[in-house]
Amino acid sequence: MKKYLSFLLLLLSLTGFSQNLEFLVLDEITKQPIENVSLFYSKLNEGTFTNTEGKAVLKENKVALLISNPGYQDIILNPDQLKKSNTVFMNPQAVELDEVIVNSFDLKKALQYVSDNYNKLYVSTAFEKECNFKETLSVENKLKRLILTKVNWWGKSYELKKNYDELKLRLGAVEYSKNRALDILVDSPEENLPSGTGFIETKSLISVLYLNVFIKNFLVSLNQFNSNVEKSSANEIIVSFETEWVKNKDVESRSVGKIVFDKQSKAIVEFVNEIEFKNRIVKKTTSITKKEYSYETLKNSTKHDFYKNNDNLWSLKSFFVTADLYIDYDKKRYFTSFENSIYVLKESRVNKVNNEGLINLEKPIYQSLPSNTIAGNNSILLTEKEKEFIDKN
Repeated sequence: MKKYLSFLLLLLSLTGFSQNLEFLVLDEITKQPIENVSLFYSKLNEGTFTNTEGKAVLKENKVALLISNPGYQDIILNPDQLKKSNTVFMNPQAVELDEVIVNSFDLKKALQYVSDNYNKLYVSTAFEKECNFKETLSVENKLKRLILTKVNWWGKSYELKKNYDELKLRLGAVEYSKNRALDILVDSPEENLPSGTGFIETKSLISVLYLNVFIKNFLVSLNQFNSNVEKSSANEIIVSFETEWVKNKDVESRSVGKIVFDKQSKAIVEFVNEIEFKNRIVKKTTSITKKEYSYETLKNSTKHDFYKNNDNLWSLKSFFVTADLYIDYDKKRYFTSFENSIYVLKESRVNKVNNEGLINLEKPIYQSLPSNTIAGNNSILLTEKEKEFIDKN
């Protein structure tokens, strides 16, 4: 009996020590939730992010917590300031109207500086990142696919190459996995299957996932463009840009977006790029009914976010890629949206990677998932809409 009580007390003490902390992060002025806020134990180099509702859950640790997001003042909370449930208000950074910066900022020159000094500004040694990988697919704003899984990403500073040996992804705990048919080709049952739905090609993510490669490709395509400094604070410069429309055969495209630069290091801490299209249409025919249908891509977008680690180097903290398109079939039009996102929860230096369970980059990630799901710690939370989709039969 005494041994049982001792074991129970030990179990309770361990459970109490590792309890989860709940967060709701709001804008101090608007009182609206802030998405993708980083909640990181800097000393441990691990943490999590808020979802679109501004909510997050984080495993308790007895170290200081850094709460940060571009455009807002950082907040540092000591362990004795943290409660089981925490509502945090973030103050926007004060805007400084520096006419010298506004009038003289050269975007192309700033991008070239980051490209030339990439290995001095960013983590370029071999690393392993424990991540959340999230994939969603929606038709007419209704979820058809939701994947949330742990992924271990091993790699180094990536250069322009034709092979992908420098990047390896290994599956971890699968927390949610649900894939439904799009219900568009409804009169062709063999093609209206979950296995036949579209996806963002995993291999194609590589050229946009690594910032050094992304900048080089972006500079090559950057012809005629307009840019202006939107905001300048004590720590950051926010620059918006818009390129001219470029025509390639019948398809027109342009890029619009914003880039946040760190004033002190001149590094990029956030890069949002949206490519808009006109007349990018692919026509196909169903194999059974021989009916024609088409895909019209409206826009593709990417977003990189970075944080400064304990070595005073910038490292990727989250990445998003989306694709919006129309699918036309049987005189009906369906707005369809794909999104893949990566949230870095923990990062460490490694020299070798365990090749067991590696993801085949030639296949979409959802086709590599096992059927069972396992809950894990320090994962991003689903929104209420996403929970309803998972719970629905």
